[in-house]
Amino acid sequence: MDALFLIVLVVLIVAAFLFIKLLKFAFKIVFFGIVIVSLFTIASHFTYGYTSVFEGNVRSGANVDIDEYSFIVTMNSAQNQIYIDGLSIRASVTVNTCESKEIFEFCFINVTEDTTETPYVTYVTMNISRRIPDIAVTRTINQTDLTTGQDAIISVNISNAGDTAFDVYFIDDFPEEFEIIDVEGYCKQKGNSMVFERGFMNEGDYYDCQYTIRGLNQFHGSLVAKYNFSDGYYKTYEEKTSALSIDVEPLFAIDALVVREGYVAKEYPLTSSQIELDWGGDNAIANLDEEVKLLINFSNALGEKITVNSLKVFFPPEVDYLGTGMIKFQWSNSSNVNQSLYSKMSSTKIDNVKETYVEYEDHVWNGNVSKMFILEFKTSKSARPNFLITANCTTYDDDELTFFTKSWERFDVANRGVRIRVYLQDKDEMYEPRREIEEDTTEELESLNVELLRVFVENLNPYVGIKNIVVTPQSSMVSLDPFHIDEIAADGDKYTHMVDMILPKVSADTTYKFNVSVKYENDYGEDYTNTTEMDFNVNKFEDLIITHDSSEGLSLYEGEETTWTTTVENPRLVKIKKINVDDSIPDELEVTGVNGRQFVLQKDTEVSAYIYTLKMPKVNVETTYDITTFASYFDWDAFFEYNTSKSTTITVKPKIPDVTIAQSLLESDFKMGDIIPLKYTITNNEETESVFNVGIEFPRQNATDFIGPTDYVIDRIDPGESVEIEDLYNVMMKFNGTGKLEKSKVVFEDIDKNVFRVNSTILSVTPGYAKVGGPMIFLDVVGPNVINKSEKTYYSAYVRNEGRSIATVAVSSPFFLWSGAVPANSFRLIKFSVNFNEDTSFDVANITANYEYVGLTLHSNVEEKLVTVQTYVPTFTQISDSQADQLSTNVSTDLIDSVLNIDDSNVITVDGVEQYSFEEVNDEDNKSSKKSNFWLPLIALVIIAIIFIGYLLSHHKKNKSDKLPFLK
Repeated sequence: MDALFLIVLVVLIVAAFLFIKLLKFAFKIVFFGIVIVSLFTIASHFTYGYTSVFEGNVRSGANVDIDEYSFIVTMNSAQNQIYIDGLSIRASVTVNTCESKEIFEFCFINVTEDTTETPYVTYVTMNISRRIPDIAVTRTINQTDLTTGQDAIISVNISNAGDTAFDVYFIDDFPEEFEIIDVEGYCKQKGNSMVFERGFMNEGDYYDCQYTIRGLNQFHGSLVAKYNFSDGYYKTYEEKTSALSIDVEPLFAIDALVVREGYVAKEYPLTSSQIELDWGGDNAIANLDEEVKLLINFSNALGEKITVNSLKVFFPPEVDYLGTGMIKFQWSNSSNVNQSLYSKMSSTKIDNVKETYVEYEDHVWNGNVSKMFILEFKTSKSARPNFLITANCTTYDDDELTFFTKSWERFDVANRGVRIRVYLQDKDEMYEPRREIEEDTTEELESLNVELLRVFVENLNPYVGIKNIVVTPQSSMVSLDPFHIDEIAADGDKYTHMVDMILPKVSADTTYKFNVSVKYENDYGEDYTNTTEMDFNVNKFEDLIITHDSSEGLSLYEGEETTWTTTVENPRLVKIKKINVDDSIPDELEVTGVNGRQFVLQKDTEVSAYIYTLKMPKVNVETTYDITTFASYFDWDAFFEYNTSKSTTITVKPKIPDVTIAQSLLESDFKMGDIIPLKYTITNNEETESVFNVGIEFPRQNATDFIGPTDYVIDRIDPGESVEIEDLYNVMMKFNGTGKLEKSKVVFEDIDKNVFRVNSTILSVTPGYAKVGGPMIFLDVVGPNVINKSEKTYYSAYVRNEGRSIATVAVSSPFFLWSGAVPANSFRLIKFSVNFNEDTSFDVANITANYEYVGLTLHSNVEEKLVTVQTYVPTFTQISDSQADQLSTNVSTDLIDSVLNIDDSNVITVDGVEQYSFEEVNDEDNKSSKKSNFWLPLIALVIIAIIFIGYLLSHHKKNKSDKLPFLK
């Protein structure tokens, strides 16, 4: 950004000079345009501000979380760059520079190392800034207590105290109780709303608007405006203003309430004779054929003199008008305790009674006046009728304003309908209570079980009876016929008869909808249908669960005995009345005890059917035997037969000969790097059996090299005989201090060629420290522990020589072979690949390095490292920092030989694969970086070329003018 600014500044200076000295009027216009464009170019780069949201150290490869966003920061040491990856942003930033991407700016400040960790850990010091807009809306009103027809002024200020905001939108919606009558400023009226819209607002921008509203009807509440804006890319902010509480009082008030017959109001307390009615409460829900009362309180709310021109009450066709009435009041004392005293209030007289309405008209009220109207009706049809109440009044002030209002009072005339209950009872468990299933519930049932179904129907209307009742159960689970009930009296109930319901067989838990509809006719001739719905979850038909248990396990030796237990579990929700269970056992196994039985198996119960003893036969080779349990029963209710079986395999192995191996060192005082003789003692403790082809397997131990033949075999060791092996095997410890020599194994065969392995014990050792004069080879393998199937994966094998002389090493592995010289205090890195086409696991560290020292061949190994091959694993594998540092030395070759402290001369070409030196790689990266910045000088060159061409044209015209003066 600084380079661009300097280039544009130089161009402006040159343009200004030519503008003053050389150019004529036409070209002055051209260059003045160039200056303006350049200024806008600078302004466009510095328009948007940023707010710092992160500054600190980040470990390479780690995440930086900014609010709800996350970025991965990766260090490229070779190019002194960091890579930013997150959202749709991809950026590379060179040290001591900044890079702007969308709403973020990333600055790479420095690199630090934490020397307290081993190996050292590299941290990136960086700063991240982003655009954070801050739109604030201030909204005030000049007065909040209004009368119908009065005005109020609302003032709004919209400002941005943060970074640039985009798509700024403000809306102030008003309910129908208000109208907008005047607007000033930047807001616009849309319908009954005020709206402000702006494409963007920079920091410090602000806008004002003002509008006037008028109260039309009574209103008590708060008005809240909404506004939203965005940062231009990712985040949209949705906000609300603070509430403006406004009260608009009407000129007169109408309160109404619908109550049922027998309604009693409360008068409290005795001294003040105040009547308490719940005008804001819910209207009554009346039954068909029931009497109801409409209570209306009409009052002069503001206490001014008015003329009540008309108060009309229109009643719906679902009710019959009976006349004016009265309501009863119960007295309460000062503690709000009801007394036995009652009083009554009669209705204000109605002036006119028409077919569809009643009217109170042409009355003059002075001051505060209130009238109570009590109108009685009888319901004649199920519906949701509305009473319409209208009022027309005129004031006595100078304006003589006439106000009109209307309101509706809706109440319910309910066909109370019927209550439906479903009862179920397990046919096999008649002694258990029946289960009542409620609406919108789930009942757990058992596949193939038989349930007894009964439906209960209750008439909820205390005034009207019902008849011709048809009860219809419906479900895809079973097919059931409808039930018929002749009649049910008002407020009565009846049961249907009971039927068997055989549940279906399902292989998975299945939920069925179970509906019961009741169709009936009431005494008014109205037809109705009520329904109820519930879920029946039919559990899958569960097989019996047969389990076998062997007290000594399922892998036994010949002649060994075990206690065998056969268990049968019934996971179903129903009882099995008679079940037969029997075990089939191979004749070779000796059985002691009962292995068959018939019994009752309760629901959701596990039972040990029987327990017996098995003795294993003599075998020459490892042999398997199957024990099979058969279980069966017949269900007479659902009429089906069930059979199942379960087999378990027992493995019988030949007896392991009693052979032991002991290992010991023949020297007690030694140092790291010494060649130490190793003694093995192998003993056959059997009394009658010999063992054959006896060999030794060395343990894989990274810190100890073994010396000796790997194919040494003892042909035979007779019963009670011991063999000592000395002067054949040696070891070299590659560490000092306390350690151990892992277990060696003796491998042998019995007379039947069965192969056995027996471990020795672990030896604790304490080699002293010494500088090793010869070579000392260590192996290590670096790579992931889980890889993808059918995908080539690379691993790195390190062959390190920490001795003081060169070694010629031969490395063998199932994946590669390599041999070569490894100088003292250096290493060789071998990069190899693996690829498996099936899910499996393998030992990637199955590597042996053989090398010579003082005429002996040393075998160096590395501990087992199992790798899992699976169908899919994530693309990125977490590795340690030391592994990352090692892998970062890899250039695109399949094999790299190098020494510690790599420099350019240590990188060589192997197997004809060509590669760049480190300088060449850096040169290519620098070229790419230079290309990315090429547009900066190019802009300057284009502008200078335009200036130069303009100068030539101007000079050319001047010369022509000098030669042809008469053209002036």
